[in-house]
Amino acid sequence: MELKMGELVTVTGTGPGADGIVFDTPSSGKVVVAMMDPARGPRFRTVNTKAVSERAEAGTDDRALQLLIRRTPVPVHGAA
Repeated sequence: MELKMGELVTVTGTGPGADGIVFDTPSSGKVVVAMMDPARGPRFRTVNTKAVSERAEAGTDDRALQLLIRRTPVPVHGAA
């Protein structure tokens, strides 16, 4: 599965799935996802691509996650 910036996803792991939005794909095995931390608010988290699945429905935290993505500079990959 190829993930693109802005795609709605669910991140699974040891607990229940959490909704998120893809921010960056630094490698084929990792993806940076904007997710809501109940104690700290919207945050970025790097996760394995195997722990991510697409979702079709918008979540309750998506607006806050989109604002986080909008105010964060786009990452640059490659040599300087």
